[in-house]
Formats: sequence, C-alpha cells, structure tokens
Amino acid sequence: METIEMAALEEGQSRPTTITKSKSEMTLRRSLTISFRDLCYTVNPKKKTEMKILKSVSGTVTPGELVAVFGPSGSGKTTLLDILANRKGDNGEITGTLLINGNEIDDDYKRLCSYVVQEDILLPTITVRETLQFYADLKLPRSWTAKEKKDRIDSILEQIGLTHRADAKIGGILPGGIVLRGLSGGEKRRVTIGCGLVTAPSIILLDEPTSGLDTTSAMAVMKTLVELVKTKNVTVICTIHQPRSEIFRLFTKIMVLAEGRLVYYGADAINHFTSLGYPFPEQTNPADYILDAVTQIKETGRADEIADKLAPLYSEQALAEEAKNPHFQGNLNIKKGKISAYNNGMWTQFWVLWKRTGMDFVRNPSNSIIRFVVAIAVGLLFGACFADLGMDEKGVQSRAAVLFYLVINMILQPFCSISLFISKRTLFNAERASKLYHTLPYYLAMMFFECLACIITAMILGTISYWFSDLNSGVDNYFFAMAIMIIAHFAGDFFMLFISCLTVQVDTSFAIGAGVATIYQLFAGFFVTVDKLPKSFAWLRYINFVFYSFRALMANEFEGTTLDCGAPDAALCPTGGDYLDKFGFFNTRKGIDLVIVSAFATGFFVLVYLCLHYLHKEKR
Repeated sequence: METIEMAALEEGQSRPTTITKSKSEMTLRRSLTISFRDLCYTVNPKKKTEMKILKSVSGTVTPGELVAVFGPSGSGKTTLLDILANRKGDNGEITGTLLINGNEIDDDYKRLCSYVVQEDILLPTITVRETLQFYADLKLPRSWTAKEKKDRIDSILEQIGLTHRADAKIGGILPGGIVLRGLSGGEKRRVTIGCGLVTAPSIILLDEPTSGLDTTSAMAVMKTLVELVKTKNVTVICTIHQPRSEIFRLFTKIMVLAEGRLVYYGADAINHFTSLGYPFPEQTNPADYILDAVTQIKETGRADEIADKLAPLYSEQALAEEAKNPHFQGNLNIKKGKISAYNNGMWTQFWVLWKRTGMDFVRNPSNSIIRFVVAIAVGLLFGACFADLGMDEKGVQSRAAVLFYLVINMILQPFCSISLFISKRTLFNAERASKLYHTLPYYLAMMFFECLACIITAMILGTISYWFSDLNSGVDNYFFAMAIMIIAHFAGDFFMLFISCLTVQVDTSFAIGAGVATIYQLFAGFFVTVDKLPKSFAWLRYINFVFYSFRALMANEFEGTTLDCGAPDAALCPTGGDYLDKFGFFNTRKGIDLVIVSAFATGFFVLVYLCLHYLHKEKR
C-alpha cells in the first residue's frame, strides 16, 4: 500500500488531502464539503441583452448526502451543476463564492470531483473493461502497477453491477449508419458513472442521470449512486427531471430552482410548498407535485419573493464554511497554475490514445475495410479501362488520363474521413474537458492511423492501376509515383478534415469539399492546359496541390521517353518532353513539385490541429 498526495485543501489547513491506494480500493481519508454563496451567472454581462441565468444561489452539501436539483426547463439546473464542477466556459460572468472545506478551489479540483454529463459519450467499438482501462491509464498516477489498475477496474465493475458485461462492447451507431450491438441505455449510463469512479472522487456531479432510461434502468442507476453515498461517504449532486416516487425517496435533500432562484433547499420539500399555499394531493408523486408547485410559482411571479426570504438562511450556512478559512477573500476565484490537473505526461497520453485509436481503427469497418475494398475495386476498374497502354498518340493520351484520375481519386477518397472525424468530435470535447488528455497527443494518435489508412489506400489503388496500365516500368519511377500519390492523399485528406473542422457539419463539409474539388480539377492542367487557362484565374493553379501532383506524375511518366509515331526512325518522333510542353509543363522538376505538395500537406496538417485545439471546445 502507498499514499498519493492530491491537492485538495482541508478545512483550515494548507496540507493536501491524502489518498490511500491499495490494490483494489482507493478512498479519501477525509471527505469534502462543498459550499456556495450568492452564486450568479450572467450571459452577455456587458451588453444590453444580458440575461441572468442564476441569481444569488447559496447552499452547503456535506459528505454522504445525495442531493437532487429540481426545477422546470430553463430554471438553471445544469448551469448550477456546471459551475459547481468548474466546467463553465467563458460565455458568461460568474460571481459569488465556491468553497471546498472552506477553501478556494484550484485546478486540481477536477481530480477530486467527477462530472457525469447527461449524454453517454463513449466509444462504441471498445468494451466496458477497455473503457475503464482507458480512464485508469490516464487518470491514475504513473506509480500504479498494471495489477493494481486491474484490481481497481474489477472493483468498479462490481460497484456499478457490470461484472458480467465487462467484455461486452459499448455499442451504438457507427459512421455510415452501421449499427454495432452492445449495452442497453441503463448499462451505458452506469459505465459513464464508472468512468468517473476511477479516481474515487469525493464529489460526483451528474446531469440528469436517469434521462432517457426506462424505470428499471433508472432505478438501477440510482441504486448505484445510493451505494456510493452509503459505503464511500461520497457527496453526490444531480439534476433530475420528474423521477418516479421510489427514486424521489432516495434523495437526502432536495434543491429546487425557479427562474434561476433557489426557492427551497432541504429534506422536507412537501411541507415547505404546502405552507406556501400549494396543497399536496393524495396519491401524487412528490416530484410531480414539486414541479407543479414551482411552475405555479413561476407563472405567478413569486420566485423572487420566496427566494429572498430563504436566502439569509442558506447564505448563513455557506458563511459558516467560509469562516473556517480566515484568509479567504470572498470572491469566486479559481486558482490557476498550482498543480497540473493531468496525472500523466504527454507521451503516456499519446501511448494510451494510440492503443485505443488502434482498436477503433481495426474494429470499425468504415475506418479500414471499406476504404481498402473500394481502393481495390477502383484500381481493378482502372486496370480494365486502361490496360496495357502503348506509347502511340492514343496511348499517351490515356496515360495522361490515368495519371490525372489517380490524383483526383486521392482527393475524393478522403470524403469518407469527414463523417469519421466529425463523429468523434463530441467524444474528444467531453474527454478533454474532463482533463483526460491534451489536444496534441489525441491529434497525433488519431492522425497516425488516418495516415496509415491513406498510405495503404494509395498503395493499393496506385499499384494496381500502375501495373495494369503498364506505366513507366522504372523502379524509381514507380516509387516516385507512389510517393506523390501518398502525399497528395495526405494533402487531400488533411484539407477535407480542415473543412470539417471549420463547418462541424457533415452536409456542409461535403458541399464545400465537392465545390473545391471541382475547382482543383479545372485548374490542374488536364481539362484546360496551362497556356489556355483564363488569365484572371490562372493564378489559382499555384495554390492547387492537385496541379503540382499531376505535373509531377506527368514528368515522372514522360521525361526521357520517346513517343511511338509510326516512323521508321524513332529519332523523328516527338519525345515525352514535347508532350509535356503541350500541357504547358515546361522545364518541370518533379522533385520540387514533390516538395511543394509535401508543404501543402504539412500546412493542412497544422491547420487541422489549430482548428481542433482552438475552435473545438465543449460549450457549457
């Protein structure tokens, strides 16, 4: 057994909370109390259209409590949960006090607080155990051995009641509409909760954990939470919408919001609302009664009146927590830069992501099998249409056509990557917001297998077409042609991913990609030779990597060759260089074109990363 220091300040002390780790258990020696006073959240605070989502919300939640946050839609439930989880973005202004054991929260707070979002955002192609292993590898410190992590995962599987489903795939709809059978909705929700239990958090925040589940699955999820509260002394806060009466009775306290105001917080909500003049009908679900009462409060405009009367009591409770820390300044100030919220470095993150991405790559037919089968089919069709090309006038024209369409295929194949890339955006945003990993290791792991798919696809299509069409038989010519095709495939793939990063919509990405691909074809020098391009738009070929790719393949194919013109003396026939001149490819240097295409690919690669890092954020 060993101990791990994690920075969650104890009440009135500066030393961190100590976590004890054994092979299968990890428990906090001291539990955490979360208190908040006068929390307000305003959207567009500096504009005339500002909107107050939360107004002066105060309360204290102690260890071992299961608290439900009630309220009609738009009452601020999820906003409050986001603020308590320190997950609210920069779209609004937060004011008030948020304390853990009487101390300000810092960046390390996310290690001790687990936030379970409403949607079950999981990778469909991996199993329950592999999902928990992924979280364990990234969330647990490097000092943990593989055996200890396995024991920890087995313990979590037992807690969430999924030991018998440990090796079942998560399941879901894959890109392309492929349905992968897997877990039920309730089981997926318990897996999501299990991912949050890997670090044995002191506080668990859940956004509508029973939403979308049938009554049996919802009860199973809630019993898991009750077990955590009773056996682990965990603090659990969850928003919930119209639970059945059996689930309602599981909560130790109820927090009720109306129009962003706290109109009740305690263990006897029915008597409270009855005293306000809203009688409780017999044989009524208490949760339905509370929501009906709150709806009437909202409609009659009594929310501010009721909240103002209760505010001093709840504020006093929060002030008592603040008094435990005499150095507290009284503002909601998240301390930054004290301790990294990541337990593992960039290399470990890359390695763990690389393994998971590899499993997904192999198990998802859209990633690999379909792309390779299409490449084989297209290659064979190329071979059937352009087999055994000669060097006569008709033959060289067909060779040029083969080379052009090979390049064009390299920018059309990547269209399948758009849906694959966009489908993983939600998973990436959620996991990055949970501080599982940085953007760079995720991007490199993903692009490793994307590049691998591009290489295999280009080699399959290029090799079959090259030898069936009897293109330039020189070994160096073959490998140069494959190099150009692979790099052109990279450039086309990265460009399509760049578009999908900007649009974040599959349909829009396809529409823009198709339009750009058409422009690339027009200004590649095949349909309209360079000397015949409109002068006003001729410059477009210089920002067209298809032009450089096609020119390099043409030079690779025809430089140093002589065409078959039927003359008895071959010296009287035009050379391959003469044929290149007809396309306006004068003094072509295929090596320089290779470098230029590589520069395009590198530039798009960097742009995709920058878009992924800066434009793709979880919006809360």
